Amino acid sequence: MLIHSGVEKILVCAPSNAAIDEVVHRVHERGLVGLNLQSEPMKELMLRIGSMDYEPSQAVRPHTLDQRLVDTLNV
Repeated sequence: MLIHSGVEKILVCAPSNAAIDEVVHRVHERGLVGLNLQSEPMKELMLRIGSMDYEPSQAVRPHTLDQRLVDTLNV
């Protein structure tokens, strides 16, 4: 429903790190990030912000703010 509504930004909240990581993983796995049905695919813009007091899975790590900063500063 949201895919066809024209919504450009969505904020997702969850009660735990595991829950939000599952959402991030599923959205990435299904290729829903940056999906633009009217024209060319957009750049992937999903960003996971939150507590990093744990070790995120390999599928989620590229979407974390900490990893994006490391990648940007090491380029």
